[in-house]
Amino acid sequence: MRVSAVIFVLFFVMSGLDQSKGHQSDIEPRLPMVEPPLETTTQISEVSVQSAGPAIVTLSLPTYIYSGETFHLKGEMIFEGPNIFIGSIEFLDTISPLHVDENGIFEATLGIPVGHKSGEYEIQILVYGLGQKLFRTELVEVRTKPRTEDYIHRTEHMKAITSDSSSLNRELEIRHEYNREYLPVRIGPGQFILPVFGPISTQFGERRVYENGSYGNHHSGVDFAAKEGTSVISSSQGVVTYIGNLPIRGDSVVIDHGGGVLSGYHHLSQTLVSLGQEIMQGQEIGEVGNTGFSTGPHLHWEILLFGVPIDPIQWTTDLFVRQ
Repeated sequence: MRVSAVIFVLFFVMSGLDQSKGHQSDIEPRLPMVEPPLETTTQISEVSVQSAGPAIVTLSLPTYIYSGETFHLKGEMIFEGPNIFIGSIEFLDTISPLHVDENGIFEATLGIPVGHKSGEYEIQILVYGLGQKLFRTELVEVRTKPRTEDYIHRTEHMKAITSDSSSLNRELEIRHEYNREYLPVRIGPGQFILPVFGPISTQFGERRVYENGSYGNHHSGVDFAAKEGTSVISSSQGVVTYIGNLPIRGDSVVIDHGGGVLSGYHHLSQTLVSLGQEIMQGQEIGEVGNTGFSTGPHLHWEILLFGVPIDPIQWTTDLFVRQ
């Protein structure tokens, strides 16, 4: 059963233009860039077990996080008697669900937009139970990661696609629609796998620079250079939530992994799945192509967390899964 993102958020509250670069002969294979472990801290509140209301006793979250990356928040609270709790997290003007189990263990996964400014930002934790309420505010530092520039010479076909705003507006409309609903709970393994065999030609977050010197947006995913027809597999288990042609991203497959996590596979030459189909990790879903805004055959792979594009390579590391 799929859940409307809008309804889901209200329930828990209770009371870019993607211009993908293809393979070019002068591209050297580049390995995924994985950051060292994020420094984390565990905070213990001075509370009494006999406290009349719920109270947080442990809270673990990063002391800092880079823009464009994902982080986990996890903690434990104490409360009197049996109860059922639901919660939400408000961070960077976005409200996300907070999962709370019957033992008072709560957790959430949050992402930072790639272009977000550095600084300290409030993260607000709100938990509701039957006749009980808990509110906690912490500070998290967001740091800006240095990003390289990606120089692109657009073909006449690419210029035609972006000659006016109609293509972009249409793509944003479609992406908004498939980001409105998602499975409520994460399914499948926590660690994702790479969706295609081939070198990375464009890293996540690189700033686009075009042949006329104008700047584009930050790259919203990772590009893999591969021959047309190369097999593309699902990076994790999920359900196909979109199949179709996007004006910029070309022929695409989007998979819902639950809990607000979607993965997208773009510029395909062929799709091999159907809408609503359950997909296993590693299952073939399509073939590399050169459709949409593209300079040559490649796969553009992205992960969205509650609609925010975040670095997909981070999701393939065991370190990230174990945090």
